[in-house]
Parts: sequence; structure tokens; C-alpha cells
Amino acid sequence: MAGRGFVGYAGVMEAEEGILVESGSFRVDRAKALEKLSQYQLENPALFTLSWVRVAVGSGAKNISFDFDGRTLEIRFDGRALPKTALSDPYGGLFAEVGEAESRLKHLAFGVLGSLRLSASEIRVVSGTGADRRRLIVSSLESERIDTLPTDGGDGTTAVRIVWPRGEAPETIRLALGMLFTECETVPGRLTANGKSVRTGPPKPKLDAGDSGRIEFDEDGIRGWLDAGAEDAGDLQWYHAGVFVTKTTLAGPLMGVSGTVDSLDLNLTASLSGLVQDAAYRRVREAIDRMGRRLLLKCAGERARLLERHSLLDRNEKWQVGFGRRTHWILDQCAIQLKGSQPDSTDSFKRALWRVPLFSDMRTGGPVSISDLFKIREDTGSILVSDRRMYRMVDQEDDIIWVPDDRAFASLERLFGPAVRRKRIP
Repeated sequence: MAGRGFVGYAGVMEAEEGILVESGSFRVDRAKALEKLSQYQLENPALFTLSWVRVAVGSGAKNISFDFDGRTLEIRFDGRALPKTALSDPYGGLFAEVGEAESRLKHLAFGVLGSLRLSASEIRVVSGTGADRRRLIVSSLESERIDTLPTDGGDGTTAVRIVWPRGEAPETIRLALGMLFTECETVPGRLTANGKSVRTGPPKPKLDAGDSGRIEFDEDGIRGWLDAGAEDAGDLQWYHAGVFVTKTTLAGPLMGVSGTVDSLDLNLTASLSGLVQDAAYRRVREAIDRMGRRLLLKCAGERARLLERHSLLDRNEKWQVGFGRRTHWILDQCAIQLKGSQPDSTDSFKRALWRVPLFSDMRTGGPVSISDLFKIREDTGSILVSDRRMYRMVDQEDDIIWVPDDRAFASLERLFGPAVRRKRIP
């Protein structure tokens, strides 16, 4: 095995222990490299079960089970079988050239290493069907063997059996099972631990009056959800193969958005607790930006439809539409992203923001877009607004825009400057 590139994890090694080669890899002694990784890979040893979850998710599993009886941990999952080459060389995914090994094969190696780190006396992995069904048996970093099993056995699932000496597993294993309930939100199938189902999938959106902003996406291997109108800056939780990695704060055009993203293409740091900011990471970030724009148009469109419905009410009915947290988020985003009708004319996304109604005219009850406000300013030199709550439309010659609070007023000021003026209505 010596001579393969130790790809993506060479930073764990001291420079003098290997020879730097292309693609940022080291040529190192395999046993030494594996021992270093087994010590370094997880900040919390109880997280080793998560590597096995990633193997299962990377295999396309829809059913994953963990069962622990106090001495043996058994893991079963369906989906694609592990290839013969992976069982013949369980650490090969760590030593492959860049882009050569599947993500799940790296996590197979980490699952074995994590189990050994917790003093497992034996790890058995059975996978494959027919003539390709194999059993891997690992008892130490230096000892592993592969057996060919009868061609008529097995149901196509992959089975992992991890045994600890003296018939008693460390307490860490029980903690590790608990981690499945807190770290595996984006597993795309059923996950159980000792028969108890782990909740997976996005939480229910938090709705408030007049607003409902949530999109879920699954495109080009990138899946997740975004929710608009977070009370603070908003966080994006990053997952890889169903398992949480890290959290980042969203800013700029995504300010006020919270959500989750998962991609098998993301690459992890050697500790498995961070993301390598490479081309795969940038591709996911670009997808999140696209989804953020899609979310903004969705929320704006929902508000526009609500305004249209209320504009048809009788003049004596309560026609004013409230401003919830997502409406404020829409206006904040318009203030950030829109630069002017002319500069934005070549951008279809920004043109749509200009045209979608977000306000109400207190004189007519009709919906008003930012483009309409621009025209009002061009025609009259000002944009008159009021925060007066009315149960009937006002009898005024001028168009007066209902802007009920200082935050909405500030967003309009950022767009139109001093042309925005408050008007007192008796």
C-alpha cells in the first residue's frame, strides 16, 4: 500500500514523515498514517457511529438500523453493496488519488478506525450479493482478512458487527447511539437505534400571520431547506451524507435566512468536524445563493397574492394586510439587492422584485410594487406614507402607502432616500 497518495488528510502528518507530492498528498507509511488518523479523526470518540451512517447514506440506504446489546453493536442497511475492492482494502478510500474514491469508502475506513479506537476486538462487514458477497474481518490495524461467502446467502443488505472484548463494550457506545438522535437530521430514509426511530427531515416551518416562507430542494445531489425571516442573522447548518458537520452565519443577500444543506460531494477536514472550501464547497454555496433568490421570489409572490385578495374587499372591510417578519425580510432584501430600475433592468431576478406588489395604497386599496413607487416619485417628487391603521380607505387626492412601522420605513428610505415622507391622516 505504500506509495499511494494520502489525499485530503496529509495535514495530520508532520512534514518530515512523508514526501510532498502532487495534489497536496503525502507518501507515507500506511500503518503510521492510520494510527495518526485513528487518534485525530474525531474530537469526540462517541461520534464514530456517524461514519457508519455516512457509509449507509452514501450507499443510497432507505433503512438503517443500529442495535446494541451491551457487548455487540450491529448495524444494517440496504442500498448499494460495498464493492469487493473496498472490503479487500477497507482503508483504500483514504489513500486514493483525488476524485478516485467514493465518499462512502472514506467513511468505511473511518468507521473501522473509530471502532478500533474504542478497543473493539473484531469488526465484521458483510456486503454484496451472489458471487460478489464478501465478509471482511478486522481485528487490529495490522490484521484483516476477506472471506467469500456462499452465493445463495444474504438478502442484499450490508451488515456490520462490532464486538468488544470481555463481553462488555465501553459506556461511550451508549453515548454514540444517543448522537444518532442529535446529529442525523438529513438522513433521507428511516434510521432506528435499538428499535426507536430517529426523527429525520426538515422541521415544520414556523408560520406567522400573512407570511409562509419555506422552500425544500433536492437538485444535482444538493438537498435541504431554507426558511425566511429568522429573528437574527440566520444560520445555515451543513450536513454531509445525513450527518451534521458545522454551522455558518448567513449574511448579505441571505441575511435573515436559516436552513440546512446536505451534499455527498462535500469534503471534510481530517477531524471530520469541518468543510474543505474547495470546488465542491463553492458549488454548494452557489446553489444556496440560487435557492435564496428562489425563496425571496416565493415569499414576495405569496404576499402579492394576499394583497390582491384584500384589494377586492369592500371599502368598509378590514383590507389592510399586516407586516410579519417575512415581509420585513423581503423589504430588507429589496433594499440590499435593488440598485435602480436601469441598473437592474438586465437581471430577470431583480426585475421580478421591482414588479411584485408589496404595499397597499391607502386611497384605492390596490397593491403597489416598488416599480409603482418609482413612478410615483417620478411623477410627484415624493412618496407619501402613513402608519395609520384604517378600517376603510382614506378619502385623499394623493396616493398614500401604508407603511406601519419604522423598519419598513427604513427599507423604503434606503431605496428612495428623502423622497419618502410621512403624511399625517386625521
